[in-house]
Amino acid sequence: LRLPIARAESYLNNDPDRFADLTLLLIDPNRTARYVLAQQIEGWGATVTQAGNMEQIPDGAFYDIVMQRYNETDDHHTLLGQIGRHVVYIITEKVQSPPELTTIRQPVDQSTLYNLLMQATRTQEQTPQPEPEPEKPTGRILIADDYPINVHLARRALSQLNLHIDFVENGQQAIDAIAKAPYDLVLMDIHMPIMDGIAATQHIRAADAPYSTVPILALTASVMRDEQDRYLAAGMNEVISKPFSVAGLRKVVQHWLDETRSPPTD
Repeated sequence: LRLPIARAESYLNNDPDRFADLTLLLIDPNRTARYVLAQQIEGWGATVTQAGNMEQIPDGAFYDIVMQRYNETDDHHTLLGQIGRHVVYIITEKVQSPPELTTIRQPVDQSTLYNLLMQATRTQEQTPQPEPEPEKPTGRILIADDYPINVHLARRALSQLNLHIDFVENGQQAIDAIAKAPYDLVLMDIHMPIMDGIAATQHIRAADAPYSTVPILALTASVMRDEQDRYLAAGMNEVISKPFSVAGLRKVVQHWLDETRSPPTD
C-alpha cells in the first residue's frame, strides 16, 4: 500500500494541537532512529509511546497507530492489529515487504508521515463510538394518580434519580401492580376512580405478602390536619401536599429510598 503525499503547506503549518487526540506506539530497536521519529510526531501534538521490542509494550493499551520496524522473520502482524487501529511498518530502500502491508520508508519523508497521521485522524473521527450502556436503575417506584399533570410533574421530579417508574390510574390497578412486581416505594393519590388511595393502602397493609410493608406516600390537595392524620392511620407513611414542587418531591422520595436501603437496627 503506497501512501499519497500530503501537500507541503499542510504539515509546514505545524499546528501543535493538530493531532492532540492521536496515540501512537513506536517499536524500533534502533534507539536513535526511534527518538528522531518520535520527536517529529510529538511536534505535531500526538502522544507517542516508545518501545525497543515487543516485550516493552505496555499491557492493556490500545493505540490509533502502531509503527514497527519491519523484519521479515517476525510474525507479529496479528498481535499488532489487536493493540492498534492502524499498523504501519518502517522499511528501508533495500527491504521488500508484502504488498498487503502498510509501509513507510526510511529516511521518512515528512509529508508522507504527516499524511499518515491525517489518515488515522479521519478514521478516528469516522469510527462510531459505542453507546454507553444505560445505568441500572437504583430503585423501582409505583405512582398511582389519575391526573396527567401530577404524573408529568412526578416524572420530571424523579428523572434524575435513575429509577424505574410505573404509573397506574387508580387504587385497584395499584394493588394489581404491586402484587406482580417488587416496589421500593409507592406514591398514592387519595382521590381516584374505582378505588381511592385510602382503600388501596388498607388493602395492601392487610395483605399477607412481602409487599404489605412497602412505604406509601399520600398525594393530596387537602391541608386539613385531621384529614392527613386519617391517611396516616390508614397505613400511609407520609403525606405530600399538592401542588408539590419538583425539588420537594425529589427530596422526599430520595429520603424514603434511603430508608428502605438502610440495614435494620436492633
